[in-house]
Amino acid sequence: MLLQQVSVYANDSDLDAIKSDSKQLFSDIGKGAKKIGTKIGKSVNETVEDVKKKISKQCTGTWIFTNGKAVTTIVCTESGGMTLTQKEDSKNRSWKGTYEAASGKLTFKPESEKDVIWQISYSIDKTKMQLTSDDIPNDYNGFDFSHPAVFLKR
Repeated sequence: MLLQQVSVYANDSDLDAIKSDSKQLFSDIGKGAKKIGTKIGKSVNETVEDVKKKISKQCTGTWIFTNGKAVTTIVCTESGGMTLTQKEDSKNRSWKGTYEAASGKLTFKPESEKDVIWQISYSIDKTKMQLTSDDIPNDYNGFDFSHPAVFLKR
C-alpha cells in the first residue's frame, strides 16, 4: 500500500475570504435566531394576554349573593373595574376599584384603601360564581366570606 502525502496550501486572500464568509454566516444565523426568539416571545405574550382576557370575560357582569335581607353585589367590567356593594335595608357600603383575574384568583384593589389588595378565590360555572375571601368584610347579616358563597349572575 502506498501512502501519498497531500499538501493543501491556502493563500492569505483565500483565508481572508473564508473568515469573511464565516463571519457573515454566523451573523446571519444570529439574526435569524433573534427573529425567531422575538416571534416566539410575541406569540407567548399574545397567548398570555388572550388567556387573561378570556378569564376576565368570564368574571364580567353583575353577581349577587343574598343572605336573608343582606345582599352583596359584585360588578366586574371588561375594562378591569370592579365594585363590591353590601346592602341591608337602609344600610349600604361599597368599594370601587380595579381587579385582575387569573385562573381561580381575583385580586381586587379598592380605591378607598391605599396599598390594600383583596385576595379572592373563585370558580365559575355558567351563571354561578363560588368565592371565598378572608378580605371581604362580613355582610350585614354576619356572613363570613372566608366560607364559600355562591353568587348568581344577573
